[in-house]
Amino acid sequence: MALLITDECINCDVCEPECPNGAIAQGPEIYVIDPAKCTECVGFYDYEACAAVCPVDCCVTDPDRHESEDVLLERAQHLHPGKDFGAEFPSRFHPAHAPGAEKKSAVAGAPPTVPPTAEGQPDTASSTAPAQAATVDLDLFEIPVSCRTCAGEFAVAFRFFQPGLVLREQREISTW
Repeated sequence: MALLITDECINCDVCEPECPNGAIAQGPEIYVIDPAKCTECVGFYDYEACAAVCPVDCCVTDPDRHESEDVLLERAQHLHPGKDFGAEFPSRFHPAHAPGAEKKSAVAGAPPTVPPTAEGQPDTASSTAPAQAATVDLDLFEIPVSCRTCAGEFAVAFRFFQPGLVLREQREISTW
């Protein structure tokens, strides 16, 4: 299946540079994906890059275009004739072949550990209790922002970041 961009698109422009095939372009109102160029990132990633970076989750599979991995790989080979995809190319159809997948599967397959009590015996009572979610101070995280107009680089506190955010320079206002 090729991907498509739904009407929820906010024109944030984060998906276009992520596409290894140049399949994403600005349409009349929102970004659009050219299905003749979309390979669902087969040969490049074990996930769809545009969907991974989309802040509003509007890059979705097109239910009207069912395509096999072989068709998508053939399209990628046609679009990138000089690239050698090899036998174990990245693909969402077999993420175990992706680089670094050995580390992920080893960690995922490891048995859960139970912390010992003061006496040195495993604490089985606490292992059955639901895990508490860690709280994180959102003001500690900053989002890097690049301005297309002035080519300036800025950082915005996560708490205040919104897609489509317009930053204005702060100026000191002097009073008499």
